[in-house]
Amino acid sequence: MLTKSKVDFGIDVNKEAKCLSLYTCTDTSGNRTILHSYLEKEV
Repeated sequence: MLTKSKVDFGIDVNKEAKCLSLYTCTDTSGNRTILHSYLEKEV
């Protein structure tokens, strides 16, 4: 995830992180937009 990201947010995500990934359907060129997030802390 982090190595293929176009933006470096300077966060450390490890294997125990709770991650959520959302992605769009393909466009006419076959591309998708993918958004990854992770739980930083529970409130």
